[in-house]
Formats: sequence, structure tokens, C-alpha cells
Amino acid sequence: DEVRKSEKNITNMDGRFGYIDAFAEFEPSLDPECNSYNIKIRIDEGDQHRAGLIKVIGNCTTQTKIILHDTLLTPGEIFNIEKLQKTEERLNNIG
Repeated sequence: DEVRKSEKNITNMDGRFGYIDAFAEFEPSLDPECNSYNIKIRIDEGDQHRAGLIKVIGNCTTQTKIILHDTLLTPGEIFNIEKLQKTEERLNNIG
């Protein structure tokens, strides 16, 4: 469970710096002499991405400017997965 949590933390950390395709691969191996596991971690970040044009489509109740005001991402900045998740929470809270 802790290894899986670490994998998620690594991909979330990379996602904050624009590496949205990042993944971590773990390769455990047993060390019988020490009765312990060695864990080899391979991280592939992929390409760094930036936020593009933000379009509001399909909205009938909330004004577009209010939605854009609650959006934490801005076009041209390095994409941040955490900002996207917080934006989704903010937009869900306004309905």
C-alpha cells in the first residue's frame, strides 16, 4: 500500500510541474541476507505541458466570466494538475 501511495505522490508531484504523462514504475527485489526488500523506482516524466486556451462550453446558468474567474489555470503557464483539481472543486461548489 505504501509503495502505491508513493507512486501516486510521485505522479502528482510531476503533474504540478507540467509533466501530466509522468508515471513511476517500481521493481521490488528481496534481499534474503538482510530479510528486506530493495525497491528500484523508474520515473518517466514525458514532455512538459502548458495550459492552452480555456473555453467554456455547454454552460447555461453561470456567466462565463464567473467561471473563468474561478479558474486557477491561465493560458501559457506551465500546466499544474493541482490547480486543475482545485478549479474543478471550486466550480462544483458554485454549481
